[in-house]
Amino acid sequence: MKSMTGYGRAKEDLNGRPITVELRAVNHRYLDCTVKAPRQYGFLDDAVKKAAASRIARGKVEIFVSVETQEGGDIAVTVNHTLAKRYLDALHMFFGIGKYTCIAADGMNVAGFDAEASLCRAMQEAAQLAASL
Repeated sequence: MKSMTGYGRAKEDLNGRPITVELRAVNHRYLDCTVKAPRQYGFLDDAVKKAAASRIARGKVEIFVSVETQEGGDIAVTVNHTLAKRYLDALHMFFGIGKYTCIAADGMNVAGFDAEASLCRAMQEAAQLAASL
């Protein structure tokens, strides 16, 4: 980069994920480089700074990295059951509800589960709870 003031943007697909990198630079006495990337890619900050420093001598440089994911695609989701139970127990105590059950989840189809009856029962329990407040 010859000038200390500039803006650049590049986009590329890497392993099926669109990655966008934007760079903004303004005049500054020394090189002051900051990288803003998604948290899960924070480990790349130093490598990005080194790459920028090898090409830029001075200026205040901001580098923004964004990675798009496609509808959950290959993202693995895990549930911390112990922590989830603790949250449910805390909510249970806070609201004074005698027990808790998972009544439904959007798009969930469990054989033998009558979502309509469960929802009706939940609505009745909610109405009773609201009346007692």
